[in-house]
Amino acid sequence: MSIIPYLQDLISDQRIPKQSLNEMQNDREKIEKVLLSLEDLPQPTFYYGGSYGKDMIIADAFDLDLVVYYPKNIQWSIRDLFFKILAQLQRNFQDVYNVKPKNVAIQIDKREDYHIDVVPGKRLPNNEEDAWLYKNKTGQRFKTSVKKHIGIIKECGRRDVLKILKLWKLRNLLEIPSFLLELIGIRALEAERERIPLDRAAMAVWQFIADQLLQITINDPANSGNILTDEDVITESQKGHIIRVAKWTLQLAKQGSKNDWEQIFRKKPEGFQFNLEVTSPSNFSNTSQKQDQSKTSNPPRLSPDSPNRRFA
Repeated sequence: MSIIPYLQDLISDQRIPKQSLNEMQNDREKIEKVLLSLEDLPQPTFYYGGSYGKDMIIADAFDLDLVVYYPKNIQWSIRDLFFKILAQLQRNFQDVYNVKPKNVAIQIDKREDYHIDVVPGKRLPNNEEDAWLYKNKTGQRFKTSVKKHIGIIKECGRRDVLKILKLWKLRNLLEIPSFLLELIGIRALEAERERIPLDRAAMAVWQFIADQLLQITINDPANSGNILTDEDVITESQKGHIIRVAKWTLQLAKQGSKNDWEQIFRKKPEGFQFNLEVTSPSNFSNTSQKQDQSKTSNPPRLSPDSPNRRFA
C-alpha cells in the first residue's frame, strides 16, 4: 500500500484557518504602528519572514516573523537598534504578553501555540537585500539576507518534503532551527536526478541526517561566513539526539505500514523520552550500516518512562 496519500493528508491537515491568518495580519499592523511611533528613528521597511514568508506555515506550530529593516545611513548600531526595539515593544505589550529577547529576534508570546518574532535589521550600503542582524547569544552582528532565504525555500521545488520534515521535527520535539532543517533537506535531495516520491524523499533526508549531521557544514546561503551548523546554533548533543531519532524514524518507515508511519508522526508530550539505543557519536555510521543489514530487527518502540527528561 502506498504511504503517499497519508503524507499528503498530513500536509493538507496543516492548512491555517483564515481566522488565524487575519489575526497575524492584524498583529503585524499593531507592531508596525508601535515601531513607527519611535520619533528618533527613520521609517523602516516591514515584510514577512520565516514560515509565513516562505509559504511553509503549518497549523501545529505557527508564528509571525516580522522583519524590520532600517536604512543603512542611520547612526544607530544594530545592537543599539535591537535593544531600542525590545524596549519599545516591552513598553507597549509587556502588560498583556511576555516580550523577551531571543537570539536574533524579539519574541512576543501571545498564546502557548502562537508567538510573534520581530527581527530588526540594518541595511548594508549599496545593497537593498543584505542587512546586519544582531546575534544576542554572542553579542556580535552578522550579515545575511532574509529575502534570499525566503527565495531559496519558495523556489526549491520540494516544499512538500520540507513541510513533512518540519512536522517530523515538531511531533518528535527536536531542537533544530527550521531554516537549517530546510537547507539540510534541500542538500540531501540534491543528488536525486529525478523527482522522487514524497515518502522516498523523506526517507532520503532522514538517511542523510543519520549519516551526515555530525560532519556536515551548512553555510548561510547569503553569507558563507555565517555557519548554521556551529555550536552556537545547534550543539553536538542536540545533533546526536536528532541522529538517533532519524534512525528510529528510518526503521519504522522501512517497515512500510501506515501504522508505522503514524507512529513517526504521532504527537509526543512535552518531556517525552524516546526508548532509543544510546550510541556514541563515533559509532553512528557503523550502527546505521548494521541496522540496514538487519532485515528482521524490529524498531525500538516509544516509551513514556522518565517523563521529566529526554536524550539531548
